[in-house]
Amino acid sequence: MKITKFKLIFTGSKITIQEFERPFGYDFESKANKNSRPRTEKLLDPEECARKARNRLKKLIWSNGWQITNPQTNKPYKPIFITLTFADNIQDLKTANLILKNFIKRLNHYVSKN
Repeated sequence: MKITKFKLIFTGSKITIQEFERPFGYDFESKANKNSRPRTEKLLDPEECARKARNRLKKLIWSNGWQITNPQTNKPYKPIFITLTFADNIQDLKTANLILKNFIKRLNHYVSKN
């Protein structure tokens, strides 16, 4: 086992170095075959959960977003992160998905037309 206080995060063309207060151990062996203890679920603050989810999503966008290129310049597009919300308080998932699907169709039509 190796010990460090740093974590390297590779997201597309960006590398982030995260430093922790206390050192932690790591190894590169798969733990899937080893007997693992069940995780104890702890209650988390909803704001903290949302912040962590946003950060995971941003990392995912940065690691995959540079793969789409402009056909004229052959350069990758810069990833853009947007949040879409509904004006009404929609509780039905099927209705929300239908509205989002129609929005994406109209957006694609508008973008491909210009």
